[in-house]
Amino acid sequence: MKSILRTFAVLVLTMATTGLFAQQGRGMRNMSPEDMATTQVETMKEIIKINDKEEVKVKEIFLKYSKEQQKEFQAMGPDGDREAMRAKMTEINKKRDAELEKVIGKERLEQYTKEMEQRRQERSSNRG
Repeated sequence: MKSILRTFAVLVLTMATTGLFAQQGRGMRNMSPEDMATTQVETMKEIIKINDKEEVKVKEIFLKYSKEQQKEFQAMGPDGDREAMRAKMTEINKKRDAELEKVIGKERLEQYTKEMEQRRQERSSNRG
């Protein structure tokens, strides 16, 4: 049951992160990894109220994986295989989430994930 919940949480956070990218259009792809990490940290501060010590560690994690994602986007190119890219981003996000969980804990990561999913759903319903 725990593995199912963890898998679900990772999937939801992956979708939420993808939704964050989609919300800002292709502009997120053009953001620097530093700007992406800052945006993600600010959102996390808003949702789960991370402290200053956590903020430093969380930003390092987001920056590390934002750089990895940017590298993959560049390698894939604008006309790359979307399914392959989605699979790669899911893999990167799972590694990122495992590191985030060590810093902020499982419950707070799930809270953040849940809120991000709700925001993604609201954006989707507002578009259509």
